[in-house]
Amino acid sequence: MNAAIQININTTPFILDELDHMVDEKIFPSKNDAINEAFHLLIRKYRLSKIEKKIDSVRMDTENFRSVAEAVLSSREEED
Repeated sequence: MNAAIQININTTPFILDELDHMVDEKIFPSKNDAINEAFHLLIRKYRLSKIEKKIDSVRMDTENFRSVAEAVLSSREEED
C-alpha cells in the first residue's frame, strides 16, 4: 500500500461548500476521499487524452493505405 502524503491546497468557498455537501449527503465519507477521487479522475482523463492523441496520430498516418477489403479485391483481380 502506498504511504499517504499530505498536501495543502487553496480553493474557493464554492468548491469547499460543494465538498461539504457531498460529504453531508454521504456521497463520500470525507472531503479527503472526494478530493482523492477527483485527482484519480483527472489523471484518468489526462491519460485517456494522451491515448486518444496517439490513436489519432496513427489514424492520420494510415489514412492513405488501402483498406483490407480493397487489398483483397485487388489481389483477386490480379489473379484473374
